[in-house]
Amino acid sequence: MAGHSHWHNIQQAKGKADAKRGILFTKAAQQIILAAREGGGDPNHNLTLRIAVDYARSVNMPKENIERAIKRGTGEDSSTQLEKVIYEGYGPFKIPFIVSAITDNRNRTVNEIRNIFSKAGGELGSIGTVMWQFAESGRIVVRSVKIRTSEKFGEGDTEIPVDRDDAILEFMEISDVEDIDIDEDSKEQLFVKTAVNKLAQVAQKIKEKGYIIVSSGQHFSANNAIEITESQQATIMNFLDTLEEQQDVQNIWHAAV
Repeated sequence: MAGHSHWHNIQQAKGKADAKRGILFTKAAQQIILAAREGGGDPNHNLTLRIAVDYARSVNMPKENIERAIKRGTGEDSSTQLEKVIYEGYGPFKIPFIVSAITDNRNRTVNEIRNIFSKAGGELGSIGTVMWQFAESGRIVVRSVKIRTSEKFGEGDTEIPVDRDDAILEFMEISDVEDIDIDEDSKEQLFVKTAVNKLAQVAQKIKEKGYIIVSSGQHFSANNAIEITESQQATIMNFLDTLEEQQDVQNIWHAAV
């Protein structure tokens, strides 16, 4: 029985890992499809697509999946219509949350997210419910690593580590960069802040300097952080995990600290 139980636990763990990987691939594909649809299917001439493809590679998404997603975005493989959606509401302990998603079915996505909020004791609201409690900006997540790119995109690229302080100095020279923060969870990553309408220009200049961009998009910072107790942390973390497991959810912002 002990052996059976051990095997069962291994199978469960593998199933969860496979499910998580599948969700990551779905999210990455959604980003690629939308980027290709809006800016064309060539990563060398579509920075948003290149960032999306770089992210897909970072989560080990197979090359054929990436190519299929690009074709879907350009209309070569499917008529899939995706759109970006923002949801607002109060999570556990009345903490304000903003959730961004990419979906091909608004009704399905909103119902699933509303259900997640409700089960956690929260409530999904309408547009403007919590947005007034946040400040919007543009954020570019950059690795302090430069890349020597081969002539053909994605083949033979070489990563070159860069001192984080040197990277910060380089980014400070770029016009429209408002602030630079260090990612405490990943010492290799930096957060570059700019205005939303300057995202593309700043991202392009960072890319031209040879840096690897992990992501680029709108960002929301709470105007007033809400301190949660140690006993509340587990509930908030479970709520965040459940939201992240929803396949259409791309980003989550909240006021809890």
